[in-house]
Amino acid sequence: SGSCASPSGGTPSTWTDVTGTTSIAFKDNPLTNDGVYYVASSSDPIDGVKTMLGQTYNESGVFGNASSTIYDGQDALFDFALYDNSAPISSTFCFRAVKADRSLYLAGSNSQGVQLTGATSSSGVLTYTKVGNTSNWKSFSWQALNATGLRGDGSIWQWGVAGATNNGLFGNGSTVYPLFQMVQVGSSTDWISINEGRSSYTGYAIKADGTAWGWGYNGSGQAGVATTTATTVVTPTQTGAATNWKKIYTSGDVTHGIKTDGTLWSWGEGSAGQLGTGTVATTSTPTQVGSATWLQVYPGLLANSASLGIQTDGTLWAWGRNLNGEYGTGASSTAITSTPFQVGSDTWKQVEVGTLHVTAWKSDGTIWGWGQN
Repeated sequence: SGSCASPSGGTPSTWTDVTGTTSIAFKDNPLTNDGVYYVASSSDPIDGVKTMLGQTYNESGVFGNASSTIYDGQDALFDFALYDNSAPISSTFCFRAVKADRSLYLAGSNSQGVQLTGATSSSGVLTYTKVGNTSNWKSFSWQALNATGLRGDGSIWQWGVAGATNNGLFGNGSTVYPLFQMVQVGSSTDWISINEGRSSYTGYAIKADGTAWGWGYNGSGQAGVATTTATTVVTPTQTGAATNWKKIYTSGDVTHGIKTDGTLWSWGEGSAGQLGTGTVATTSTPTQVGSATWLQVYPGLLANSASLGIQTDGTLWAWGRNLNGEYGTGASSTAITSTPFQVGSDTWKQVEVGTLHVTAWKSDGTIWGWGQN
């Protein structure tokens, strides 16, 4: 109880912490980009009855009778409700959130200057070190040679690759690598999601209006631009006219995208069937992969390799070339499969395809790997 007026410190001058006797429920906006659609529950105080103690609505964990983490950048539209807090009816309730520090720390290889230490190092950085002076990072992707970060202000920044020229990967209108510098990709500040693949040559991101934009190397149309127009795209360029993109994954010579309706679309090199569209044609135009709905997909890091993905029912699917046993079927082959086929009958939560191997996380929490060892 008390006043909700916020003094300079950000907390009402008089207030009572009721988290110990209050159930605080959050329902995530189904149009966000955190990867999961959330549905109503009988325990939801908004769409159901009683409290939602122990119910998980968000990958950050359970929101219950305690202080809970709400990740910055979740783009959430929260329905929040208080239930059975034992406070008088006349009480004033305030929703109080504390913003956490969103600094970025890196460790490991520094051969391409990704650590921004002012020099390259073959021995790498052995302890986690803060990158730059910014503390408002929303998401981050580390590729083999470079790094990409999305800030809380909606801007995208690129750094790494200690070479002389590039394929427009920095998206700043130039093909010169700015050594040991973070460089803003374009000038837009309405980005909400960055590439979730591992390409060191092609960049991708999604804007708040649901449009997808690509830049960098476009030798097979993987940046969404016809190769007859440009094999190097030096500034973010919109891919088609769709306004309902949810996630983009670009690696090697392929780009996969999942729309908000769960459908999967592919473009780029198709000679090894890695687009999954039933042909071996190469295209810069997003082409739908079957009619199933997908939770996640991951293209191989190498050109002409395999892609794997997880459908919304948790089943695992593979397609492309199986040179190193990436299919997970117990064999390897030079044969090409241009349409997705189911791998086993288990259910999965996440999969990533590396250079010559695959790692995946089952629904039971166990982690599995296969491919070249």
